[in-house]
Amino acid sequence: MKPSIFVVIGFLFFFSCESKKEISTIDSIVPLIEPTLIMGIGRVEPEQKIIKLSSEVNGIVYKVNCQAGDRVKKGDVLLELTHSVEDAQVQVSRAQFNTRQADLNTLKASVEAATIKMENAKLRFARTKNLAEQGAENKQQLENVQTEYASAQKEVERLQASLQTAQMQLQELQSQILLNQFQTSRKIIRAPQDGMVLSMDLSPGAAVQAMSSVAEFAPAGYTSVLAEIDELFADQITTGMKASIRKQGQLDTVASGQIIFTSPFLKKKSLFSEGGDLEDRRVREIRIRLDSTGLLFGSRVECIIQNNP
Repeated sequence: MKPSIFVVIGFLFFFSCESKKEISTIDSIVPLIEPTLIMGIGRVEPEQKIIKLSSEVNGIVYKVNCQAGDRVKKGDVLLELTHSVEDAQVQVSRAQFNTRQADLNTLKASVEAATIKMENAKLRFARTKNLAEQGAENKQQLENVQTEYASAQKEVERLQASLQTAQMQLQELQSQILLNQFQTSRKIIRAPQDGMVLSMDLSPGAAVQAMSSVAEFAPAGYTSVLAEIDELFADQITTGMKASIRKQGQLDTVASGQIIFTSPFLKKKSLFSEGGDLEDRRVREIRIRLDSTGLLFGSRVECIIQNNP
């Protein structure tokens, strides 16, 4: 006799319930298991990050002093925009400054001479006054000497006022020179610190827009990997953990390092986000300082982190 349809349905229902219990039990156990290896995807870059150099002003490229791959020192001139107008303004200001400086020196000499003349007039006035009090000198002579002394005082005061004005004008010209030199310096792009020029695609005659990138620069120092760790393992990452680096899709270790930074928050994938990534997935950003510097900046790598108990 064939089993009834109700017996078959009941058996399937019982089996389905037992399977769900088993799956539920497994799901409750899995989160308690911590992996010994955690993998993240990262990008090789300088620890101090790549700097995009830009010009503060518009201009035309006059001279290029470097090319991609050149190592430079802080302050080295990498690129110059035309600055002939600014140079001319500096020269004019310096010429005016030198002229005013000569006038100032002449005024100083005049003040010194007038001061000596005033002191002599003061002595004559004092001597004549003493003689007049003794009756040895007449009143008219005393008045003449007094007038001469007063005139000498006025001349010193006049020259001192002119000297003060000349000094203020000289300071203004000095400030103008500094301003013109600053305008020239804005047309010169220098290395912000020791490092390497990663890109320099401009040539003489090219137009440059203000605040647009003219070169990429890698500061000297450690090479690092900026990586993203999935939120499932984010709280298991701490600074000081060791990591092995391998090229994506390969098994050979090409570098090793140590985690020196862990982001305090989760964020959306940004390094290598794909269009099909789920929007609700979050990652934790970390930075790994490498022991060697053989990898090219911008390389996409896999980071294998040792999660030892």
